[in-house]
Amino acid sequence: MATVMVTDMATSLVRLPASHLPQHGPVRVYRRAARLLLALLAVPSMAGVWEVQPSVSLSETISDNASLQSGDSKNEAITELSPGIRLRGTGDRLSVNLDYRLQRHIYARESEKNKTRHALGANASLEAIENWLFVDADATISQQDISAFGGSPLGDNSSNPNRTETANYRLSPYVRGQLGGWAAYQLKYTQSLTKADSAQVADIDNGTWSAGLSGLPAPSGLGWGLDGNGQTIEYENGRRSRSESARLLLSYQFDPQFKLAVFAGKERNNHASPQMQSNDTPGASLEWSPSSRTQITASWQRRFFGDGSSFSFSHRSALTAWRLSSSKDISVVPNQFGEVTLGSFFDLYFNLFASQEPDPIKRAVLVRNFLLLNGIPPNGTVSAGFLASRISVQRQHQGSVAILGANNSLTLSASQSDSRGLLAASNLSDDFDSVDQVRQQSLSLNWAHRFSPLSSLSLMLVRQRSQGSGATALETTTDGLNLLFSTQLSPFTRASLGFRRSVVEGASDYAENALTGTVSHQF
Repeated sequence: MATVMVTDMATSLVRLPASHLPQHGPVRVYRRAARLLLALLAVPSMAGVWEVQPSVSLSETISDNASLQSGDSKNEAITELSPGIRLRGTGDRLSVNLDYRLQRHIYARESEKNKTRHALGANASLEAIENWLFVDADATISQQDISAFGGSPLGDNSSNPNRTETANYRLSPYVRGQLGGWAAYQLKYTQSLTKADSAQVADIDNGTWSAGLSGLPAPSGLGWGLDGNGQTIEYENGRRSRSESARLLLSYQFDPQFKLAVFAGKERNNHASPQMQSNDTPGASLEWSPSSRTQITASWQRRFFGDGSSFSFSHRSALTAWRLSSSKDISVVPNQFGEVTLGSFFDLYFNLFASQEPDPIKRAVLVRNFLLLNGIPPNGTVSAGFLASRISVQRQHQGSVAILGANNSLTLSASQSDSRGLLAASNLSDDFDSVDQVRQQSLSLNWAHRFSPLSSLSLMLVRQRSQGSGATALETTTDGLNLLFSTQLSPFTRASLGFRRSVVEGASDYAENALTGTVSHQF
């Protein structure tokens, strides 16, 4: 029964509207990936523990400015019908994690604005040949801000000209194994396709290969590794960007908690110039785990754009989870659609509940149920970010903390990102056409209170500021408030009533107030 349901579900997903499929050469790769995903979901390895959970929700929103305009605000009632399905489970050699929801928005006055949206987060892993050949596949469909200066209001059902639906599909076959008793190897290829509904954002085909050879752990603590990778990024109506790199690494494990590594390498790419350029890439990294509750990692590497770096710190106690990160690297559009970012509420609580539930699949269900009960958005992130049609150099700083009490939970997140565009892509436009650098600063606070095991009240406050510097100076500030009361009507039915307010000032200038009521049912 589960196999039939999953196969039918996968078939419906790959029949998404043609607007979500790349309309150029790489479409055949997507079709192959879709057929492979169907095959994965139909194989006998489905035997195992699986959960298939259909759901449907109906919501009504009354907005005083559904068009998000400053001079022509109009009252509007928006009805949203949203069927969805969730799949969780692990088979003998296959694991699948999928959330899909279709959102149909119906406007009471301006029916020409009626629209259908899709929300998808899915990944699957298959061990095709035992202990050797593996296949990973994932897909994401979400709403993204086109410009950093167009405002990022809390509601997704308003007619927001700065928001577009973007789909990203990735397929990664790879092999790994050992050579005798002295080394381990891995060879991997990843094909990624990204398409946005907006003509202002370039469609991207991204192919990446990587190979690695490393020594098996030695009693002396000494280790070594040799790896290389290559990437080809094709922008629709734009240019092709290529990169190659190789690295030799030497490491020493001082004790089970501390590891230090140094490496030397070279890279070649045409990210910053029409011709391929090469340079040396020395660097170092460390990993330190003082306890099972605390992890620290840091790395530095000389790159073609200057110094690249990364730092992360995570710590959890019985009732708190802390996360800090800092990085400087290049950013490509497909890299903006990771499964979980450091600033997401799901990620924080997933770490916080590690001591309560070690099994990751069961813990994911536990965390999602907790967030749903407390009115906390699972995918809520610190910064909305923006879409760029070219490769950029990005420095990011993020910090988050979650505090869990008997009846109250508090989540506080802050971030800052600085982005600088590299060589312009022909026939494409983005924020870097107007400014040389974009700085985004964000602060988010979410408080949730449980009145009873069935009812809760949550408050979210968000502030985001985007600044552009260069020949043109731009600035936009977004302030948002979302108050939500949620209660359980029956074991499978939940209702909520909410109020939201968004105020956008600067390059874009408007405000919206909205009341929303929702009833959702899980089958």
